[in-house]
Amino acid sequence: MTQAKAMNITVLPADWQTHGESLKEVRTQVFVVEQNVPEEMEWEEEDNHAQHFLAQHEQAPIGTARLLSSGQIGRMAVLKPYRQQGIGSQLLQACLDAAAHQKLPRLFLHAQNDAIAFYEKFGFIIAGEEFYEAGIPHHKMTLKNKAQAADSNLPEQILGQSEQLYRHKVTDELSALIASMVQQGSRSVCLLCWDLSPELLDNESCRDAFSYFLRKNPHSTAKILIQDSGKITRYGHRLLELSRRLPSHIEIRKIDRDFAEVEEFVLTVDDQGVILKASLDQKEFTCQFNAKAKAAEKNALFDNIWRHSETDPNLRSLSI
Repeated sequence: MTQAKAMNITVLPADWQTHGESLKEVRTQVFVVEQNVPEEMEWEEEDNHAQHFLAQHEQAPIGTARLLSSGQIGRMAVLKPYRQQGIGSQLLQACLDAAAHQKLPRLFLHAQNDAIAFYEKFGFIIAGEEFYEAGIPHHKMTLKNKAQAADSNLPEQILGQSEQLYRHKVTDELSALIASMVQQGSRSVCLLCWDLSPELLDNESCRDAFSYFLRKNPHSTAKILIQDSGKITRYGHRLLELSRRLPSHIEIRKIDRDFAEVEEFVLTVDDQGVILKASLDQKEFTCQFNAKAKAAEKNALFDNIWRHSETDPNLRSLSI
């Protein structure tokens, strides 16, 4: 286990099951007490499976950071008496090193405005307009993992701005584009998918993206329409598990048989982004992060099907 040390400060990898109390101690003081972040927004399901880092001074917890499988870095916190001593830099570097080891192709974070200059020193750049989380102004910032840059063709895309049309087959890059689009959303996600496409959607990156989207705005909603529930009933699915944990924000319904001829895969986010595969015969998905007219067309179709759909009892009874 590699540890970074300076001035009797140790930064070490941590996990929620082993170090949860120490991580909570720091984050409660920094986010809940100092910044008035509501506790229900601070503690997330992602903590249970994230890679955490814990800074200690003589074994006392003084700083935290978190890396998700989606490539998001967050929960960067250092107790006030220990700031301006390079501890935040050690925590961030630990996240970057772990991301390189995991070969994550894209890294991003949501920086509080007064921390933007700090992240810029590490090569992060602003990617989007200002937004608010827990009443605090933020900007999304991105960093391409240099170790993967030569091998990855994944384009940098910003919801509501990037108009270029991309075509992708079922690949890890397509799954990453789906996660990126969902994560950038702030209001609504509509997904029509015949069997909830496990090869695209049943992974930690997509689960983390949906979870983050739903938790960052108390009014955000995700609606999912499927035709065949057999596979996810038998084998389970991360998005189905999420719908059971957040039933007021995400709902899965079965498409009525009168709409059996609809497209195979449609994803719209915030009436702006669209990812589409028209039929089984079509080999490629099209992806566009700023396609308002197409999004409006697909949302009208989706809303009509949604009104005539209902919850599948097999999904309600699934044991998770």
